[in-house]
Amino acid sequence: MSLVEILTLVVAILGAGAWLPHVLIWNQKRKEVAKVVLVPDGQVQIGYTTYGSMFNLNLALASSIKDIIIKKIKATIRHEDGDTHYFVWQGLSETMSEISNTSGEKIVQTKDQAAIALKLITTTLIEKFVRFQEIKFKQETQPQINTLYELALFYKNNKETTAEAFEEVMKRKEFYDLISFFKSNSWWKVGKYSVNFLIESMDKHKFDQHTFNFELRHHDIEELKKNIPKIEKLFEYIGKGDFESITKELNFHWINVDLIQRGI
Repeated sequence: MSLVEILTLVVAILGAGAWLPHVLIWNQKRKEVAKVVLVPDGQVQIGYTTYGSMFNLNLALASSIKDIIIKKIKATIRHEDGDTHYFVWQGLSETMSEISNTSGEKIVQTKDQAAIALKLITTTLIEKFVRFQEIKFKQETQPQINTLYELALFYKNNKETTAEAFEEVMKRKEFYDLISFFKSNSWWKVGKYSVNFLIESMDKHKFDQHTFNFELRHHDIEELKKNIPKIEKLFEYIGKGDFESITKELNFHWINVDLIQRGI
């Protein structure tokens, strides 16, 4: 091997060695996974509406090491007697601004959006009001509601007004079946509940699960039961096109209870 060849080989080795740390760093970063942190508010909002059992609360979310796109947040809610229900996020709200008018009243401007996906970046803590619904309930009620809608369209062809058509729908067994379903599926009950959150993403990630607890008392259940006749009235007013009565009369009852992390 000539001197020139030897020198060329040495330069090539030194050049490769200069890139080696960068290659090792890139390979290390490629293997790193995001670590997601979820911190719930100390209060949760419990309800029962036309969407079924509701579980709403403020969540703070952050990711360290790497950015990540969350495609779903789930919550498993279990009663102390073992009765278990599975919730999935459906809607997000974020406070955009909060100002006071001349009379001292606070005016809060919020932004609502469907829960499709959420990007977490390592430099920012995200806070959202998250609305959870029981997907099983939606899957069971939607076909029944669609049937009532089809009946209303059928009767509307033979009636002068939508209100008259819906009057006929309300006499049908299908309408009573739907209302009976709402009455029988209000499953919130007195006792202690545990909550576990789960994060789903297409990206690899770490998420430390913690168990949280809340408790419903007798007066809480009584308040939630008051929503059942309101649900029947809501369908009646929608059918008649009486949206003014919906605004004035049908304010659903909500329960706010403390949410406590187990072990703290």
